[in-house]
Amino acid sequence: MKKKIAVFVNSLEIGGTESVTLVFVNELIKYNFTVDLILLQKKGYYLKFLDKRINVVNLNKKRLLFSFINFYKYLKKNKPDIILSHLTHINVFVLFFKIFLKMKFKIFINETTTVSLKKKNSHKFRHSILNLIIPFFYPKATKVIVPSLGVKQDLINTYKIKREKIAIISNPIDINFIKSQSKKKVNLNLKKKIPLLVSMGRLIPDKDFLTMIKAVHATLKIKKIQLLIMGKGIQKKILNFEIKKNKLNSNVKLLGEIKNPFPILLQAKIFILTSRREGMPTALLQAIALKKMVISTNCPSGPKEIMSKLNCGYLAEVGNISDLKNGILNGLNNKIKKADHNKFLKNYHISYIIKKYINIFQKNN
Repeated sequence: MKKKIAVFVNSLEIGGTESVTLVFVNELIKYNFTVDLILLQKKGYYLKFLDKRINVVNLNKKRLLFSFINFYKYLKKNKPDIILSHLTHINVFVLFFKIFLKMKFKIFINETTTVSLKKKNSHKFRHSILNLIIPFFYPKATKVIVPSLGVKQDLINTYKIKREKIAIISNPIDINFIKSQSKKKVNLNLKKKIPLLVSMGRLIPDKDFLTMIKAVHATLKIKKIQLLIMGKGIQKKILNFEIKKNKLNSNVKLLGEIKNPFPILLQAKIFILTSRREGMPTALLQAIALKKMVISTNCPSGPKEIMSKLNCGYLAEVGNISDLKNGILNGLNNKIKKADHNKFLKNYHISYIIKKYINIFQKNN
């Protein structure tokens, strides 16, 4: 009899965790499992790419806490053998059922970011509460899965999670999907013969697009470049003000949320990431998948591990405008090494990553 695995995430809206979930469940269904995808709300651009064999469970609630009864009913009726949850608040929510309601299923939680820095850089009350209860809840998981050594060390040092409780599995990338999507036509009205830099992510302080724009401004005093930023978020007005203040309107564009970023990424000479914190930046891996030169801040955690493993890219100090400018100039002069594609496939392709997950599921059966 097939084992039933339930994968729990907020939605399939555009985002790093959501894209990783899509790739994961579409591959998992090819193996000897029944797969349920549990969503707080059945919505999002990625839904149309979901394998039809996957059973979508719509809890139909805007807030996680409001889904308590619906999730309980799902568990009682469907009795999954394994639950794999994504994102800190969902991890704690699922573990509550295991700990306090004594429900018998294996729970594998996926912690995708450097949690202590998320709390440090956030003023949300929810993050403070989660920070306090992680040391109690996370050890009750069957296994805590993290995408990088940096996230593992953060959980050990900050939250005292035992080393043997944590497994490192990188975020998976579906090369074929990215390549096929990158071939779609897009009209950008770019300036011809001027090198293009591309970035993508939520317009929030943790992504530090303000420093990126300042570094581009500094570079423009030496070389002509253009920058396209894909994403939406609370810092849109601040970033637009910085662009207008420095008269960068013709060189820097905020494109908003782009459902399919890959045709734009394909046209870039350089992909740039300026985050203050990450876990394992999916956007960086997607850029490498399209054989781009990459520049990233040396933030915790992920970029350094990726670039060291693949011997590629330029690492800049977090928040350092001058260092980022030097990285851009190196890229424009073709002095940034690109990743070896075969090595990339061996480390990050979904067909390799899925076997690691299945191995962990079987070992902890």
